[in-house]
Amino acid sequence: MQIITGVDIPIERDGMAAGVLHIDPTDVAFAEKSYDLIDELEAAEAVYEKRAAELDLDQSVDKHGIPTNARARLKLLRDACTDMRAKIDGVFGVGTADMAFGETCSFDVIEQFLDGIVPALESAQNKRIAKYTNRAQRRTALKK
Repeated sequence: MQIITGVDIPIERDGMAAGVLHIDPTDVAFAEKSYDLIDELEAAEAVYEKRAAELDLDQSVDKHGIPTNARARLKLLRDACTDMRAKIDGVFGVGTADMAFGETCSFDVIEQFLDGIVPALESAQNKRIAKYTNRAQRRTALKK
């Protein structure tokens, strides 16, 4: 007996294999975590936007023209990235963020991951649907 529990999605970082992400798009727990992630990201976005707006109120600069709250702005970005990485690990498994992003703390790479995972999930789902559709078509043909 062979039981298939999902799909493997190869992850490349900077043109080199970084690892393989194994997910089961048919798993109810995975689906629940995915929907929770969407809600959590929307809530976190509101919190981080509020903090960013508060930081934007201070327009003071030092003698070099650098905002005096530059470190606070960087901390906000780091906090948001760290939070996102933890949320990704919560859905896709511990270590996924490290595998996909390495030590990079960047919204760009997080966005690339999230944008890349959707087509992979859709492809897996389409293959699964096709399997059942093909069976149904064969049964219909046999009945004729």
